[in-house]
Amino acid sequence: MARNALLGMTVPDDEWRMTRAVNALGFGPMTQATQAGRQNALLSAVAPAERPNDYLAPVAETISPTMGGYGTGQMIGEGSKALGRGEYGAGTAGLALGMAGLLPGYKARPLVVAPPISPKQSRTSRKPAPAKTSPLPAPTRQLDNLGYYSQALEAAKSWPQTKGSAEQARTWLTKSGTKEAELAATEFDQFLAGRPNVTRDELIAHLEKNRVGLNEVVRTSGANATKWNAYSLDPGNPSYRETVLHLPGNRKPTGQPLDLSDLEGGAQREWEPEAAPDFRSGHFPEPNITGHMMTSMVRDAEGRPVYLIDQIQSDWGQKLRDGGVRDEKKIAALQQELEKHGSDTDGPEWGRADQFLEQIGETRGGELSRDDALNLLDRVYRNKAYDEHPMDVRDQASTLWNALNAEIKARERLAAEIETAESSVSGHPLVNTTDQWVNTTLRRALMQAAEADADRIAIPSGKTVESYSPQGDSDGNAVFYDQIVPKNLANILKRIDKDSATKEIVNSLMTPTKGESGNGFSIFNLSPQARAKIKEGLPLFGLPWLLNAMQPYGAMEDQQQ
Repeated sequence: MARNALLGMTVPDDEWRMTRAVNALGFGPMTQATQAGRQNALLSAVAPAERPNDYLAPVAETISPTMGGYGTGQMIGEGSKALGRGEYGAGTAGLALGMAGLLPGYKARPLVVAPPISPKQSRTSRKPAPAKTSPLPAPTRQLDNLGYYSQALEAAKSWPQTKGSAEQARTWLTKSGTKEAELAATEFDQFLAGRPNVTRDELIAHLEKNRVGLNEVVRTSGANATKWNAYSLDPGNPSYRETVLHLPGNRKPTGQPLDLSDLEGGAQREWEPEAAPDFRSGHFPEPNITGHMMTSMVRDAEGRPVYLIDQIQSDWGQKLRDGGVRDEKKIAALQQELEKHGSDTDGPEWGRADQFLEQIGETRGGELSRDDALNLLDRVYRNKAYDEHPMDVRDQASTLWNALNAEIKARERLAAEIETAESSVSGHPLVNTTDQWVNTTLRRALMQAAEADADRIAIPSGKTVESYSPQGDSDGNAVFYDQIVPKNLANILKRIDKDSATKEIVNSLMTPTKGESGNGFSIFNLSPQARAKIKEGLPLFGLPWLLNAMQPYGAMEDQQQ
């Protein structure tokens, strides 16, 4: 150990503590890339005699190329000048390096000095060594019959904690790529409600039990005949088929079961909501179709096999987009508000009006309807010619008429809102947004394309679709087929194979019976590597994250689709 009076500090005689001493002189934390060069140069600089300039150059040039080659005295001088010019980083570094050369009591040792940065190499080009991590082993994905996997389930299996808080568990799933749509579909928040802690095994068990699965029906030109081949690029294409993806019938509704009081016995009983009504499409008989597509195999100008999506649709998604998702809570709230205004022969304002009319002798016996009461109040107020009632009675009749009329209008408004809300379709997280049902259907299209060993996958332009399916909204087709579908497909592909995510526009494709056809296509390459990754499975919800590359809990970037 050696005490230096100038610096007022004890400098230990070993490399690691020397590095800490240098940090204290003003370097701050060192990166792994520069630590060896600075440390070795400093240890050489503190020999009794000033060392040759090349020992100090690697560290000096790391801080400021203009200091390269300076000796100890020059370094202190140049560091002082730099501070005077306001160059605090270079100045502090120069003084620290120079003063380190004055430390007594050290002998030069054989050292491996970091090579100097070449004049053509920027300081920032020296990248720090990657942090050492111990990634979790990649779990075996549980694929369903269609090749989908549950992102939430895979993330739960990779949770590095065997037990944690409910918030920690949810955060891990979302930071691992799980979408809110899947959490809603699996009733994950209801599962966590009231739980201060949850184990990894409990997460896995819940997500396995509540995993969402799709059924698939494929129609070809064989026994299960197609229905809509006339609305495709080449109706005579023998590879044409229709794929229907649907949820099972009698769907379980998403939501928290309620505990209702048994009014007679006072006991609590659990109430299970009725199954959500099935959605029926006009295109196919299967219930709850999340998406369907019409596809065929064609070739590009070079003869490469291309998987073509002639059309992609969701009647359910379209209905939800146009009319909104059926909201049972909203319907219940509207009905409760309606009850406050009474029935046709009941209600607070009707009661006051009825009592008033009886007091002034205007009732004719029997039960008054709202309309009857309203008409009588109007007659009392407006029948001034006969002067049947004094002015104060007529004024009171006017006030009651206004209040009763407002109550009637409120009932009419609430009844109309309830009718609109009840006419809306029950939703599902797989179809509640356009992006969700489009992405789910596109992932299945990619799996079919990979199974067919297609070199490319193509989306027709809006104009191409209109050439064989003229009905529909022209502007809507242009937005959907020219923008939404290609954009979503590119986003999926770039997480599988970035080279496949580049879109190319071609004017036409070659079909078996019509030859060169079409009026524009967005086309993407499917490399052998991309096809291989696709065959490993794609998520039903969310993005295809690499679970074996997960960082420790809390260290991942928060990325969502």
